[in-house]
Amino acid sequence: MKKSEFIWTKEFKEAKSWKEAILSRLHFHGGMTVGDLVQNVGVCVKTAKKHVDKIVEEGLAIYDNKNGPYISDWHFKPVK
Repeated sequence: MKKSEFIWTKEFKEAKSWKEAILSRLHFHGGMTVGDLVQNVGVCVKTAKKHVDKIVEEGLAIYDNKNGPYISDWHFKPVK
C-alpha cells in the first residue's frame, strides 16, 4: 500500500461520513477524478460514483469533465 493510499483509507475510516471525507479531499486537492477516489480508497468505481453523484446532487461539487470514455476518468471539483 502506498503512503497516499494509507492516508486516504485512514481518513475515510475516521470520517463521520464519506461526504465529509470526499469534501475534505476535494478542497485539499481542488478537484479529482472518480478514478483517484477508487485508487486511493480501494473501492469500486460504482461505489465511488454513487458517493460523488450524491455530493453533486446536493450542489456541493460539480463534474467539470464527464466526457471521458470511462467513468473513472470523470473529473469533479468543489463548488466555491
